[in-house]
Amino acid sequence: MLTVQHYSSTVNGFMTFMLYLPDAEVSKQRGKAYPALYFLTGLTCTHENMPTKTGFAQYAKKHRIAVIFPDTSPRKTNIDKIADDW
Repeated sequence: MLTVQHYSSTVNGFMTFMLYLPDAEVSKQRGKAYPALYFLTGLTCTHENMPTKTGFAQYAKKHRIAVIFPDTSPRKTNIDKIADDW
């Protein structure tokens, strides 16, 4: 599992996602394309909820599928009158 953070101009802040690739070794990953599955969680969930609470990896590895878990809720937005950052 790899955790990645990137800047999003759409939300004017940083977003985070986790990436699972079927081959554990980095050297094996280079140059390989995998089918990808994007798992979009609920409103208050983070990028960590699904990968840490399920046994998805055994199936993704068996079927050689890359899985991307984006945090679908922008956080630390500093938007006026928004108390919760989700």
